Amino acid sequence: MAPASPDADAIRDLLRLRRAVPVTVQGGCMAPAFENGQTLLVHRPDRARPGDVALIDVGGTLELHRLLDRIAVGRRTWYVHAGDASTECGVAAEGDILGVVEAAGGRRKPPIRARLLGWALRARALLYHLTR
Repeated sequence: MAPASPDADAIRDLLRLRRAVPVTVQGGCMAPAFENGQTLLVHRPDRARPGDVALIDVGGTLELHRLLDRIAVGRRTWYVHAGDASTECGVAAEGDILGVVEAAGGRRKPPIRARLLGWALRARALLYHLTR
């Protein structure tokens, strides 16, 4: 779900200057937690955690998705994310998380598909580090 707001660089700049930035929801992939046209406050994340709803830069497109899992390997961290009404997951680097939504209806337990994807990514990263 893409918010009706400036591009990712503009949001990053605004969040450096302000505590929170309003964004307007476009689409229904976060229903029923958030509805199309609803305005939300996104704030700088101290540390994003699974269960948070985050504003994510996905290849230049801004999306509001729930963070389902956090995968840390060495110095790098990735997040598995998806819309609440979506059946597909994505993976974003820690630097792609622009902010988190205040009062996101509480944290939710990640669905089994996200946990399985997280386990598979962890196993792949471990094998990579062991075989180099």
